[in-house]
Amino acid sequence: MSIGDTGARDGMPARCRRSQGVRRARVTRQVWWRLCGALALLMAAGIAPRPTALAASGVQPAGTTSQPITLRLTGKIVKVELSGFEPDFDPIDRVIIAATLHDTRPRARALPDTMLVLSSYLENFKPDTTPVLPDVLRPDRTATSLGGFMQGKSVLVNRAGRTSYRGSLLAEVFLDNSAHLVLDVERTSVTGRTSASDTTPPLRLKGSLTLYKDLSVRGELRSERALSPAETAVLRVAPGRLPSWQTVVSGMSIRLPAMVGTAGGSGGGGGSGSGPSAPGGAAHSIVAAPSHRKAPAAPANAARPTAPLVRVLLVGAALVMLLVAALLWRRCMTATTRRPSRHPAGRA
Repeated sequence: MSIGDTGARDGMPARCRRSQGVRRARVTRQVWWRLCGALALLMAAGIAPRPTALAASGVQPAGTTSQPITLRLTGKIVKVELSGFEPDFDPIDRVIIAATLHDTRPRARALPDTMLVLSSYLENFKPDTTPVLPDVLRPDRTATSLGGFMQGKSVLVNRAGRTSYRGSLLAEVFLDNSAHLVLDVERTSVTGRTSASDTTPPLRLKGSLTLYKDLSVRGELRSERALSPAETAVLRVAPGRLPSWQTVVSGMSIRLPAMVGTAGGSGGGGGSGSGPSAPGGAAHSIVAAPSHRKAPAAPANAARPTAPLVRVLLVGAALVMLLVAALLWRRCMTATTRRPSRHPAGRA
């Protein structure tokens, strides 16, 4: 009996079975590559964050700063005078600083120079009234060699002479004539007042400055976030006549702040104190709550990562598809390497 007769005895010729196996292997390969593509899409969807609406459209808003900006501060202490004493007999000075903020980026992207006026009260500590305070720039560290604490208000005036930002001032003055300061400012309306309908979070500027013998100050401030188009628009204006610092200060009302230093006589070197004059809790609350207005919810166009549950489901589906693909690939390889069995010819 011949080999062809053996195939016929099984119900199908060996050549047909071989061609059928080849077609089945080809289909299996196509399914394999499609599963691999679907697996790659699932992994990308589970790991990558959701694109923002502006990113999906490919449009970047004009005037937006892609990164926080750094501003060089140069100015002078224009007024310093004794205003009184705290209950612990720490002297209080009225200090006014008039300065200019210069954007350090290239001219093509830099913001115009801005006038900065700081009006504050400075509490000068004595050795036995120096409190233990966190560094305003690094709240997880303690401020050492502390000589005073400054609280007040800050105003930014654009080059057209209009008030563009108003806010608070918080600064720690050290014995080496340097200071760490934090400004929390909000954009003002055309009338010069903060708009109640403005949902933009306050802009925080943090940095340091150094006082020199001629009462000049130099330093650097850096924003904690990028500026929106509306925030840069109030600074990109046509030049005009700048007001004097006296005019700016006349529109700033400042109350004498609460005492920060200790009551003295508690062992020296700065105790933590208690009650209203406790510097630890007061300083921590000031740093943690920079503005009187609640910060709004995150904008809708902010990039948000995929929810953890959805990510787990996507990874699970990807693993299942990988297992199915592996089984199909094994079947494909088995089908291509299998040969039809050859039965020995029957004997007469």
